[in-house]
Order: sequence, then structure tokens, then C-alpha cells
Amino acid sequence: MAHGLGDRRIEGHALNTLACDLVDLGHGANAVAAIERSRSIAVDLGDPDEVGRAYHNETEILGIAGLDHRALELVEEGINRTAATGTTMVWGSIIRFHAAALAYDLGRWADAAGYLEGQDLGDIDPLTEAYTLVRTIPLCVGTGDWQAAAPMLTRMRGLLDIFTTEYQYTGPYSAAAAEAHLWQGRPGEAVAAIEEGMARRDRTDDTRHRVRLLRLGLRAAADLAEIARDRHDAKAESVAAQTAAALRERTLAATERIASMDGGLAVELAAELATIEAEETRLRGSIEPNVLGKLVGPHTTVDRLTLNGRPAVWIAGAPHEFFYQTPNGQFASATVRLAGNVLAWETGDLLVRLEAEIGRDEAVRIASSTP
Repeated sequence: MAHGLGDRRIEGHALNTLACDLVDLGHGANAVAAIERSRSIAVDLGDPDEVGRAYHNETEILGIAGLDHRALELVEEGINRTAATGTTMVWGSIIRFHAAALAYDLGRWADAAGYLEGQDLGDIDPLTEAYTLVRTIPLCVGTGDWQAAAPMLTRMRGLLDIFTTEYQYTGPYSAAAAEAHLWQGRPGEAVAAIEEGMARRDRTDDTRHRVRLLRLGLRAAADLAEIARDRHDAKAESVAAQTAAALRERTLAATERIASMDGGLAVELAAELATIEAEETRLRGSIEPNVLGKLVGPHTTVDRLTLNGRPAVWIAGAPHEFFYQTPNGQFASATVRLAGNVLAWETGDLLVRLEAEIGRDEAVRIASSTP
């Protein structure tokens, strides 16, 4: 309608909103096309607020669509453009917070910390505070900085009383809270955080965060099952299995929606499902013989070696396709976004992967110290 009336400002704003909705539904290609048109209109008109909103939302949309590297390339352009329009303290800073989240997802944690450095917005409104917190907390949790993470999680929980159904806040918060419990050896508390997060998800059509919570929930349930087996506690092991089954049932509709998605989000969620299948095998305490295959390009090398008397593989270079055989005998694949190089090895009935920006000798040293 706005296009027909010749009102380009409203048209650009509407395209921006449409793009955000499309990417959350899993239609990445259409979302990217819409947001690119919106940004072009905003830049042509020179409206500072629309320019900032366009760059901010486009970096978010590209990240959700699996185009993280492209999103980070756009970040610098957005920072410079908002500086030129005089909105650095508003949109420029917000873009930097999202850049930190993108860099974190890519495993570039030093870059993520760099984007956050010096970002003090002062006295800000609760909505902006929630936005910045959910893009800061994951890095604190991932690096084990509990001293910084704990008060942030507490504050974010209070803000959720205001933004009850905002999945862009409730999803990352619930996942970060669960991961903090998992890393500190509290799988029971992790399950409670995940169940609370699931309850918040029930009020939305959000698929992305619901599947992520399922993956964390299966990990927590598998941890509880392993603890129960070590203690020869059959009842506790059965409860862990029931917990996993309940989480599966609760997210069934979300996992089924993945088949209708396209682009990077579909690949990302397929990778989440693959990890969920792996946690299922750990939950049961048994595993069918697995097959690991690799499709590598000219910039990736694969070296076979032995670690603690068991087969291992060292993979270095470009992103690659990961093939595995699920417990039901089916083959699946997922494109893995590498944080660096990969060492994969067998320990007991598990296939373990270590990803980091370190060399082969250091990776072998770390892996050799594990049980």
C-alpha cells in the first residue's frame, strides 16, 4: 500500500518489520531480500532512526539466517553510517552489542569481548537494558565468568517480569541460565531453568529458542542419567528418561516445523537436532556403532591418529560437512561452523569433539587429560 502511494519511508519501515517476521518463521532468503530493500530506502532518505534500525535489524536477520560472517562485515558499515547520522549512542552501540553476539556464536570470543569493551550506555530504559544483557550474558557464561554472569542473570530475570512474552529476551536468558547450571555441575537446576523457559516459550510461536532449550534439556537429562548409573540408582535414571521424554513431547511441534524452513536457520536447527540425538544415546547409556564421514574442500586437511589407544581425527582448515549415523540407523548431516580446528576421538561409547583456535599438539594434550 505504501509503495502504491509513493510513501517510501512507510514502505521501508514496513519491509523492515516484514523481514523480522519472515526470518523468525524460517524464510531466510525472503527475509534477507526484504531487509536489504528496507536498508536501501532508509539510506536514500537519510532518516537517522530508520538508517539505524535498518542496519541493526539486518545484522540480526543475517545472523539468524546463518550468514554470520556477512552480518559481521555489515556491522562496521552500520557503525560508521550511524556515526555519520549522529546516532552512535543509540543505534551504533546497539549494533556493537549484537556484533558481540555474532562473534560469540562464531567462536571469536576475543572479538566479542572487543565489541563489548567500553559500551556503557548509562541510565537506559528497561527494554534497551534487556537487549544488551542477553547479548552479554552468553559470553560471560561461556568463558566461565560467574562473577559477572550471576548478577546479570538475576537482573535479567527481574526484567522478564516486564517482558513476559518477548522471546528474543526470554529465549537467550533461559538458555544462558541452563548452561550456567550445566557448566557448574548442576543438571537438576538446569532442568528447572529449561522447564521454566519452555513455559515462557508456550506463549509464543518461537521455534529457534525452543529447539535450543530442548538440546540443553537433553544434555541435562543425560547428565542426570549418568550420575544415576554411577550410583546404581535405577529410579533416578528412570526419572531422567521421563524428563527427556516430556521435553521431547513439549517441543514436537517446533521440531516438525524445521522441515518447512530454508537457509541457515534450517541448517542450524538441524545441527541442534543432531546434537539432541547424540544426547539421547548418552541418556540411554548405550550406542549403536557410529559412522563418521567427512566431505572436505581444498582448504581442509584430515589426519588420522591415535589418542589414548583409540582412533582420533584432527581436522584443520575451512568449514566442512559432518556426517553421522543416528541410533536408528539413519544417516544425517549438518554443516558445522568451526570456531577453529577440530580434534575428534572416541572414548568409551562416545564420539567427542574439541573445537578451538589451537594447534594439534595442544589439542592432543588437552584431550589426553580427559577420562
